[in-house]
Order: sequence, then C-alpha cells, then structure tokens
Amino acid sequence: MIVIGWSIEETPLGYAADFCPFCRRIRAFKITQLSQQTHTYFISVHESELELTMNCLSCKFSCGTKTSNYLNLEPQTSALEELIQRTHPDVRSKYKNELALAERVRGETTTSQERIAWLKEPFQLVNHLLPNHCSPLLLIKEGTMYGFCIAIVIGIVTAVVAAPISKNPDITKSLGIVSGFATGMIAVPLCLIWRFRKSRRFIVENVYPLLQIALKGSRPTLDELNAVMQSLQEFDLSIVDYIDTQYLYHLMQQEPKEEQLAAA
Repeated sequence: MIVIGWSIEETPLGYAADFCPFCRRIRAFKITQLSQQTHTYFISVHESELELTMNCLSCKFSCGTKTSNYLNLEPQTSALEELIQRTHPDVRSKYKNELALAERVRGETTTSQERIAWLKEPFQLVNHLLPNHCSPLLLIKEGTMYGFCIAIVIGIVTAVVAAPISKNPDITKSLGIVSGFATGMIAVPLCLIWRFRKSRRFIVENVYPLLQIALKGSRPTLDELNAVMQSLQEFDLSIVDYIDTQYLYHLMQQEPKEEQLAAA
C-alpha cells in the first residue's frame, strides 16, 4: 500500500506596512508564504509554492500580495511609522485616493452614491471566504462523506466484535452490514446538521467581525445596509444569502472584540 498525502504549510517571511482594505488605513501586516507539501509515507518529498499572503495584525484580514511591493521585510514588527519607512515608504502615495476617500467618509462629506459604493467594498472583499466554508454543495458532500465514514467504521467494528461470538462468516457479515446501514441512517443526517451549523458558526465568528470592523467607522444606518445588500444582488454575490442586516447593524452598535480591534 502506498501512503501519500498533501498539506499546506505556512512559512512566515516577516512584517511590512501596507494598506488594509478593511481597516481603510495603513496597517502592519505579517507576510507569509503558502506552499503545498507532498508526503509519501509521512516524509516530505516535494514542495511547491502557492501564494504569498499578507495578514493584517489589526483586523486579521488576509489577502494575496507580492514581495515586489516592499522595499524589504522586517523580522519583527515595530512602530507603524518606522515600519513604513523600512518596508513600504511610498505606501501613502500609492493609496492616496483610498486614504483621501476614507477621510471624506469619516468626515461625512461624500455623496450618497459614493457612500454606498464605499460600504459595498467590505462585502465584496469578504465574499471570497464563503465558497470553501459555506457552499451548499460542499456542505452536503462533506456531511454525507463523514456520515458514510462513520457508518463504515461502525459496520467493520461490529463485524470484528461479532466474529468470535457467532463463528459464522455469513452472520458476521450480515451483522456488519445491518449495523453499518443503521448507523448511516442516523449518522448522515446528524453530520449534515453539524456541517451546516459549523458553516453558520464560521459566518458569525469570522465574517461578521470583519464587517463590523470595516463598517463601524462609517456608521451606516440600517437603511444603508439594506440598500447595499440590494445593490449586491445585482452582482450575484453569495454573501447576500448569509448576511442578516438587522444583526449586523446591532453588532456595529457594540465594540469589536479586543483581539480584533482596528485602533483608530
């Protein structure tokens, strides 16, 4: 039997300053190299680089980046201004339009069209997180697979335990099949429920906090959030099906969790 598998490895490369599309400010980022490791008999035999990512230390938002964006990477994070000068001295000029718009929104000097467009951006950015966690087809596939695996294991265990007792291969086989089938009838629905609840928990624990941080400084009204969701429906974004604007509006009246605060 050949034992082979794959895993995603994260290699920290350093720290740099960049513009965070969620905080709408210049922030410190952790730069990480993602690579795929191929294992044979649990020994790494091949490594291929996948993507370079940057993770905001303030709001935890992560996206792709390139080393060419930075003068260099620092081994440790430092005061923001110092990090800017050492890693990305022209970051403010690169994102002057975005920073200027952010100040206008905070100063409430934008038009209603500009404001709705501004409020839409975080939803569009976070939408890419959903396919790997919330796609209905993926959830059904995974829940069913887990249920079948449990049923197979229980069927095998039943057959192994029954073998010395019955001493009849046909009876042992039948007991294993019946046990596995009965377990599957229970395990598959339970695994589906568990997988869908896990998906919902991902939205509550990961998506809502990001939106809370990104939108809190803009102080959108409930009507504005509803207008944003209506506008997003035209783009056929899946996030429209998962966000409750009432809940999000209520969440924005609260302070973000301490570990996820994007300091003003």
